[in-house]
Amino acid sequence: MNHLILRSLWIALIFTVSACQAEETDKTITTTPAGNASSLKNPPEVIERTASISPSSLSQSNATNKPVKPAELDAASHCQIPVVAFSKLTQEVLTGTDMQPLSDFKYQPAEQQTATYSSENGGATLTVKVATEKTSINTQQTTFHITRIYQEPGLPNDIKTYSPVCIQNEKLYHPSLRALTTADSLLWLELDSQNEFISADFWIRLTRQP
Repeated sequence: MNHLILRSLWIALIFTVSACQAEETDKTITTTPAGNASSLKNPPEVIERTASISPSSLSQSNATNKPVKPAELDAASHCQIPVVAFSKLTQEVLTGTDMQPLSDFKYQPAEQQTATYSSENGGATLTVKVATEKTSINTQQTTFHITRIYQEPGLPNDIKTYSPVCIQNEKLYHPSLRALTTADSLLWLELDSQNEFISADFWIRLTRQP
């Protein structure tokens, strides 16, 4: 009798231990994949964030920090006439052999900015040629260069070039030059011509050539 009781208790103990092992096994099977799933989801998220941030941030950084070489600067886009450039200048204009006040002339933008102007006085000829120099890619603003030629019989031609020259409406500007356009002429004033026959004390009226 006692033997049967002990055998029953032993069998019950075996079943209990087996049930506990099975439960532990189930926990291991169900929890481990969950842990693995969590660990597998994180890396793609990190990789995706890296992929979305790195290329754009690098490209923007490169675009922002890219050095600009002096040769790449657009001179035409910086064409400006100082506000005071045409103030405190002479008010006299030489027209042929006569002097006229500057207030007698009505300024207006030239119909064609590239042109040739000239004046003759006492056998000497002063010629001014306005030509296009550069157009800004960014602003479409154009700068010009001017060639001034002074010719006098028996003397070498005195040629001087001004570049770049800004033209805005009726005004032509260079640090050493001022000029104003009218309907058919150019009022010319060189501030440092280095030619005794081209004075900075008065404007010279040059007629536009066909």
